[in-house]
Amino acid sequence: MTVSPRWQPKGATVGLTVIILLMSAAVRLHQATMPEIWYDEAFSVMLSRLSVEEILFHTARDVHPPLYYLILHYWMNGFGSAPLAARGLSIVAGIATVGVAMLLTRQLASRRAAVLAGLLLAFFPIAIRYSQEVRMYALLGLLLITAVYMLWLWVNKQRTLYLVAYAVLMVAALYTHYFALLCALANWVYLSLTRDARGKVQALSRAWWVANAAVAIAYLPWLPTLFSQLEHRELVGWIVHYPTSVMSLPRTFWKAFTMNTSTAHTDVYAVLLSVLLLLASLHVLRRDSKPGKPSVLLLCYCFVPVCVVWLVSIFMPLYINRYLFFALLALPLVVAIAADTLPTRALWLAIVGCLLMELTGLTFFFSYQGKPGGELATVMAQVNEQWRTGDALLADRKRSYFSIEYYNATGRPAFLYTRIEPDATGKAATTYGTLTLLYQRSDELYVANPQALTRRFKRLWLVNSPTASNTPYVPLDGWVKIDEIIEGSTQALLFAAPG
Repeated sequence: MTVSPRWQPKGATVGLTVIILLMSAAVRLHQATMPEIWYDEAFSVMLSRLSVEEILFHTARDVHPPLYYLILHYWMNGFGSAPLAARGLSIVAGIATVGVAMLLTRQLASRRAAVLAGLLLAFFPIAIRYSQEVRMYALLGLLLITAVYMLWLWVNKQRTLYLVAYAVLMVAALYTHYFALLCALANWVYLSLTRDARGKVQALSRAWWVANAAVAIAYLPWLPTLFSQLEHRELVGWIVHYPTSVMSLPRTFWKAFTMNTSTAHTDVYAVLLSVLLLLASLHVLRRDSKPGKPSVLLLCYCFVPVCVVWLVSIFMPLYINRYLFFALLALPLVVAIAADTLPTRALWLAIVGCLLMELTGLTFFFSYQGKPGGELATVMAQVNEQWRTGDALLADRKRSYFSIEYYNATGRPAFLYTRIEPDATGKAATTYGTLTLLYQRSDELYVANPQALTRRFKRLWLVNSPTASNTPYVPLDGWVKIDEIIEGSTQALLFAAPG
């Protein structure tokens, strides 16, 4: 694989790398505080505000491992839990991912390919999307792409230190999200398909088996919790509403580059993009003459997790784009390495075309026109300002409760309107999942009859989004409406107790 001489000076590459990282930071910070802290994000913040012991306890009753919440706990201890601060952990992880991806591409291909990969990843819409969310996906992406980088260094240089680093990163990733197991599978596939300098299948290496045994041993303490979580499959029952089809893969790739699946002829564009990605992958594979076959490593990391989940989801729904985010991060690298082997004119045509697609997607992604924090933050700011002693706050459903609580600065926790029976023992199935944070106070917080609150409070704020799907009817007999705050589709209705 030959490289143009003008890309050889290290100083120029370092300068371009700094520029790309600065652009990555700028685009990930842009409008980072604008979207509302939504349900999952608010849950992350609420959970991570607790002590380490409480985080471990409640995480065991949810559906994910605990590492992200533990890291976020210490992050918020230092930086606070305001929207930018809370999302800052993912922003930093997203920027770091661009840097590591450039290092990986430099090892797999060339300096020029590394610069191109960094440029494409800097503006990769799905990477920016999850770099602005208080969830574990950006951190998982950083851990796994760094693990792949360490794996390649071990394959290429056969130094034990790199394999140790790989094992540590894989343990961290598995304690961050269970789908990290798919990356481990992809790495096994890669090593099973390639041979070392002596012609031996790399997956048969004793050091490799020892490293994986160490990863398994390090994960043993969490296995009982994992098995316990598997008993509560109802917590992921919502995935059945996202059935897998033949178009799932093309739509995933299209959305990764554009964050938009609602335009006319989307499926046609998605299929065309998928064909181009397939051709790029085959081109990378065909032009790979390096020992260790780095193209196989990259393509396994990118496509094995996606394809495995797609196949499994035919029988058991699991196919959710954000769960596969870590694998989709490799798409810009595939495009960059493929373009790097093209003639100059074709190279720039491919890169400019890809950038235009990404920038179009970012235009759509950043088209938000509301106030910082969205409608709910605006409404809750006014509720906080107008709050009086003797007021009560009521959320109309679980889906909005944690977001309302995130913006609640009244000093009194919100009540939750629900037909779920209170259970402070934690034995009922309804005490698992996100409601694990509430069940110990469920006798106090759960309200099935808002009329009963008239005996304890003078005024009641009901915060809801009446136009949202599944918005319940809240019976408010015994309360008299006296005011309302409306911002878009979100409202806070103020009621007074009679007399």
